[in-house]
Amino acid sequence: SPTSPPTPPTPPTPHAPTVAATQHTVHEAGLASGSSAGVATTVVSGQITVGDANGLADIRSISIGGTEFTIGAGGIAALQGATVQTEFGSLAITSVNGGVLSFSYTLERPVDNDSVTGATDLAFREQIPVTVRDATSSASTFVSIEILDDAPVAGLDPANEVLIEENDIGSAGATLQFSLDVSGSGSESGADVPATRSFALSLPSDGVDSGLKTTSGQAVLLYRSGSDTVVGRTAEAARRSESPSIRSPGSSR
Repeated sequence: SPTSPPTPPTPPTPHAPTVAATQHTVHEAGLASGSSAGVATTVVSGQITVGDANGLADIRSISIGGTEFTIGAGGIAALQGATVQTEFGSLAITSVNGGVLSFSYTLERPVDNDSVTGATDLAFREQIPVTVRDATSSASTFVSIEILDDAPVAGLDPANEVLIEENDIGSAGATLQFSLDVSGSGSESGADVPATRSFALSLPSDGVDSGLKTTSGQAVLLYRSGSDTVVGRTAEAARRSESPSIRSPGSSR
């Protein structure tokens, strides 16, 4: 009788590779132009972990941040020392141990939170794509870097007092002019430069202490007068309604 042909061996079941990555947070304030330059964190370390049920030798390529690395005879270990540029920084593979790729991410540029899609007033999350491919399939994830927005700081040097000469305060009032300098004295524009500098005076209620003093040391309290004028009075002058005026620039009053 005819013999049956031998049963062909069952081909191995293909398995998709696996990949996972850690998440981290950096601070714009730590950039050279930031409000806490050299202090706030701009460099973080993390890991990308890859695997394959058919063995790491089955992995053909790894793509990080759009840069694809072909895995050759040296295996995944050959990726040690590789660096890729990302939208706001750079990611460097510092070591490889089996399927664990240790990396260092460095923030190099600030985020314009007003124009970058997905950014909020507080932060932006940079998602760096990672894709692993073997002979038959692929798997993807992201290295997620939260970039906290830097904020400007307005400071006041208490040594630079504005003094009002009481003899200059007549019944018609006196105009007080001063400038606000944010180039120093604890003032910083933050990492998001160039910055817009503006000054506004808003009173939640009448009688707020301005921080200014007369030459005799009396506190100058602020009061609203009309729609575009704020007047400063000492407590005694408030009772007499005699005041120096702080008028908005361009006011016709």
